[in-house]
Amino acid sequence: MNVMVKTPNDKIMTTEVEGEDSIYGVKVKIFNETGVPPGRQCLIYAGNVMEDGRTLVDYDVPNESTIYLVSRHMRISVRTVSWMKIIEHAFMQSQTIDDIKAWIYCEMGIPPEQQQLSDPGGAPLAEEILYSCTLVLQIRPPGFQ
Repeated sequence: MNVMVKTPNDKIMTTEVEGEDSIYGVKVKIFNETGVPPGRQCLIYAGNVMEDGRTLVDYDVPNESTIYLVSRHMRISVRTVSWMKIIEHAFMQSQTIDDIKAWIYCEMGIPPEQQQLSDPGGAPLAEEILYSCTLVLQIRPPGFQ
């Protein structure tokens, strides 16, 4: 059978499951599609928080039902390229890179337009961060395009 999983950013994905699948097993399938670790997931169906050790049958989840994914807080660390400063904060999964840049501005006084964030390998970031991580902050000069 299929269930619809609605994510915190209102995306809906279809996941193939069996009624006997444990809730933890469903979380693993969601992890494979979203990258959100099972421990950071909270699944809600019919107003009930679904417990890992129970099954979809236990919750009477029929085919084509919608399960809501709520993400628990994730810890984001930001370090400067020179490693001179590292700051940490807990964010909700639904928060964006712009939210993180606004927080950096409040903490460090660096305007968002001067912030260049990347992963530790130097890859640019997507609009959403799906898991706890360390970000690298490079500071661009004012007026840099």
